[in-house]
Amino acid sequence: DETLYTWLKKEKELIAKAIAKGKMVLGICLGSQLIAEVLGSKVYANKEKEIGWFPLQIFNNISSPLDLIPSETIMFHWHGDTFDLPEQSILLASTSVCANQAYFVNPNILASGYFSRLRSNIRFFICLATPLFLKAGDTIKPLLATN
Repeated sequence: DETLYTWLKKEKELIAKAIAKGKMVLGICLGSQLIAEVLGSKVYANKEKEIGWFPLQIFNNISSPLDLIPSETIMFHWHGDTFDLPEQSILLASTSVCANQAYFVNPNILASGYFSRLRSNIRFFICLATPLFLKAGDTIKPLLATN
């Protein structure tokens, strides 16, 4: 919502310029949504929020930077929105809650809706911020359920 978060417009302009120049672009979490939108895809509320550590299904159907991750692994997620895949993108990963978790567009654009590693001080912030993001009926995986 660019009316509430005015900085998003400039962020998307920067992403569009980088893509147009053939620069390598990596989008993580909100970044994956912004890249999708810049490439013409719709971003919208997911059917449910995904907060916590969830199993991620990696699709090893092409050679990609995710090849080093086991086909089923647990990653940290914190999002309530999702997106349609951009045209000419290849889906790399999904979860049971959010089908479009990671995608690849040509050799230069990689986007993922999850975080691979978190430090303990970030986990503390998440524990404090979670009640602000959730509403009655939302489901989360316990934040301390890591290996």
